[in-house]
Amino acid sequence: MNNKQNGDRFVNPYNFVPLEGKCDKKKRETGNLTGKITCTIETLTPLFIQDNQNKEEFFHYPDDERPVIPGSEIRGTIRSVFEAAFNGCLSQVNDEPFHRRSMEPKKPGLLYMTDEGWKLQECERVMLNTTFSKDKDENKHGKFINSKKLQTGQLIYIKKSESKYRTTNVKARKYVPNVVQDYSFQPKQGFDKGIIYLGEPLEGKKHHESVFIELTSKANKPKSLKEQDINNLKDVVLLYLKNSEQNNKDSKPNDKKPRRKPYNSYLKLLDNATIHHQLPVYYSIDSKGNISHLAPAVFSQEVYQNTLLDILKAQGNYEPCECKEKICPACHLFGFVNEQSMQASRVRFSDATIEKEFAFLGKMTLPVLGQPKPGTVEFYTEKQDSAKYWTYDYIQVGKKREPLKPNNIKIRGRKFYWHHNPKSYSLKTTNKSEMETTIKPLNKGNKFTFTIYFERLSEKELSQLCNVLDINYSTQHAHKIGRGKPLGFGSVRMKINEIKIRQINKKTGAFEVVNKERANFMDVKINQKASLLTILRFPPSFAEHLISYPEVEATSKKEPKNLNKLASHQWFTKNSKNKGQFEKVLPTIEEEVATNASKWLRVIKVGQGKKRT
Repeated sequence: MNNKQNGDRFVNPYNFVPLEGKCDKKKRETGNLTGKITCTIETLTPLFIQDNQNKEEFFHYPDDERPVIPGSEIRGTIRSVFEAAFNGCLSQVNDEPFHRRSMEPKKPGLLYMTDEGWKLQECERVMLNTTFSKDKDENKHGKFINSKKLQTGQLIYIKKSESKYRTTNVKARKYVPNVVQDYSFQPKQGFDKGIIYLGEPLEGKKHHESVFIELTSKANKPKSLKEQDINNLKDVVLLYLKNSEQNNKDSKPNDKKPRRKPYNSYLKLLDNATIHHQLPVYYSIDSKGNISHLAPAVFSQEVYQNTLLDILKAQGNYEPCECKEKICPACHLFGFVNEQSMQASRVRFSDATIEKEFAFLGKMTLPVLGQPKPGTVEFYTEKQDSAKYWTYDYIQVGKKREPLKPNNIKIRGRKFYWHHNPKSYSLKTTNKSEMETTIKPLNKGNKFTFTIYFERLSEKELSQLCNVLDINYSTQHAHKIGRGKPLGFGSVRMKINEIKIRQINKKTGAFEVVNKERANFMDVKINQKASLLTILRFPPSFAEHLISYPEVEATSKKEPKNLNKLASHQWFTKNSKNKGQFEKVLPTIEEEVATNASKWLRVIKVGQGKKRT
């Protein structure tokens, strides 16, 4: 591959092994093989597993400084590959709802509880001037009021301007409202009754608050809502609170910005919302006229109703196993537990102990890792046939939202990280944020040994386990364990040293342990054509330096004042911003290793030049 073809290409650190057909769930029988497998682990790239006491040190036990790989760490890695290789369920499913910020403006409404359930009244939003106090400004911005005297939910009577607010933002003109020309806190002839809503500050750019006026014509009767709509609204508010806590935690000691708790009082107001104390809210409407995706802001995060569990059930019953009568091969071997049932594991992994000679690298500070966000459907789901923009709940067709059911959307599959060698990272001693991690990793070339104890396995299960451990006897593939996988850390290769089986001596009747050669029992390998083997390949079949989280670059060589504009998440914003469509979606594993450059991801350029796609 030449440099011109690669250009500003990047390969996302993770990709997905697709779910094919239906999950192999059925009633299964145990075998009669009991014994142990002894293995060696060799580190192919630097490895770090965090210690419980000292977060910067490699995991070890208090009375021994030698590094240890916990058996649970190895077990988790092997189970993930086993599930993908032999059509198991997705045993580790996060039940938190998906969410993503929507850049489509929502409609204003008033929310309240009645004896019949939750109701929503359509509204008109009017801008209330809380910044410009000079007489010459009031013609444009409306009559000034001191926001310190106001609170959300407060009654006010207003006279709105005849024309809409004269904004200089051309793109905003299509949805900008009128302004409050005059107001009173007592009923007044010719004034409309409204409810004040104090939104969140926008980094000093906000100059108006809002007044919500009821639209009470016959065509605008209150709409009934489901309890799920309210729960999703609460999830949105909690999401903002959670993110603000993390941002406050991550702020630097000398940061003078006030620590915020967005919508801190909103949940309390929601719990007390009645016909006499209505709560301002924003909402969307789908193509069938259904109200959905309530939010506390006109542009807001949306929490989706279609959950991962619902989608997995519709996509071939890949949700976690729940009973022994319908159990996948992975859960039958590794076990499962839930509120209804359980299956005991028939394999146990010992800790991996290091050989006498071992070598650490010096301490280094890793950059903030971009956490995989399942809300980014252009990476986590299969492309909708003709759709240019979609979420887990709807397809955007022009200004209409076509609702989706769980069986209308498919996730990409099981997430795995590409192998590559990490860059060199220096130690950061000052201006280090709480999200940055300092580690002291083991160097590549270190070796560990560990043992797997198994009981009542069938010959097929033993073969499957062995071929997952050393990936079909391969010296061209590897597993990933530990921290920093997206950065290239944690690539390891496993080698089976010996297999011992416990059996009964036919002459003496006593138990004895004998060696078991793999050549003497059935060989059930991972499918050689599977994309799983492609992403487990070490090194990958493309240039390693291409692996990176989505990138945004400035066209100017001068360092931008706001580094947030070049943050990884900005790539996703610009990939769909103001277009109503995704310009790029995540290539498949096969497309990443193919030569068709049209599917590859590209760095987005920002600044004076236009972005390149």
